[in-house]
Amino acid sequence: MVFGALTKHLVRLAVPYITLEDAKERHSKRKHLASQFDFAAIRRDWDAGNISHECKNWLDLMIMTEAGTPVYTAMLTALEDANRPEFESFRRFVLEVWNREEEEHGECAIELAKAMRMDFDPESVRDKADWAKGYFDACPPCKRVLGTTVYTVIQEEMTYHSHRAYAECSGSAELARMGQTIAAEERYHSYFYASRLRDVLAVVQKDGMSEDEAFATVVEVIERFQMPTKFHSKAYARLINPEKGLQAMHYFKKQKGAIKRQLGPIFAAAGGWKLVRAVVNARTVIGNYSEADAAEYASAPS
Repeated sequence: MVFGALTKHLVRLAVPYITLEDAKERHSKRKHLASQFDFAAIRRDWDAGNISHECKNWLDLMIMTEAGTPVYTAMLTALEDANRPEFESFRRFVLEVWNREEEEHGECAIELAKAMRMDFDPESVRDKADWAKGYFDACPPCKRVLGTTVYTVIQEEMTYHSHRAYAECSGSAELARMGQTIAAEERYHSYFYASRLRDVLAVVQKDGMSEDEAFATVVEVIERFQMPTKFHSKAYARLINPEKGLQAMHYFKKQKGAIKRQLGPIFAAAGGWKLVRAVVNARTVIGNYSEADAAEYASAPS
């Protein structure tokens, strides 16, 4: 018990805690995203055959995901307990920062689809009822802020790796620059939601939920985790084939160590060693943790 509390304290020194005010200040200094990239240059690279088949597979997944922002915002602000005063920073971040930044990710995705002469209708990923049904059927605990906060921590980190993936194999310097830029923002979003996870765990336990029950909810969300692309059922069926899905899973498997090193400290900061132990057997690419891992996380530089 002492080891767990010490681990949580030490890891919290290394893992950023981002407030709503921090996020809003950063957002106020941020440049409009799509205006930073030369989509004509990306089109020239596409027409010249410089963009790889592997990259195109990733882009099909990315464009679908990023263009669906209105659906995600509707879900995040309509959770069963989203309007609780204790979760105001979560809700305001979604509306005042996250939605605006993710809309610009979507704008980049749509401009990219045009540059690649891709037949893509953004409305195909904006059916709110269809997407929400798929999401909540796959993850019942995500109907409440605790479950969806856990989900967003993981999803934003996995999206970070997705953008890095096509940047690495693009064959286009401008497309690679775009992917790296968006990836950095996705990781920032993951850190913000991780900060809220700390807060939400404290709130639900104050409400009377036991620590074991709260941590079991975290584990269930991890076990059930799927990327949001799949819940755009019609567009997914049309655009995503087994090759693309297997390519993504193979890449995530290769990144298992990096994902583990990133998310391990986040969970340790939220709930200490006991929460890390609770996710050890969760069926996910996050992987397993040992007490040696916890010691490594505790001594990691900020």
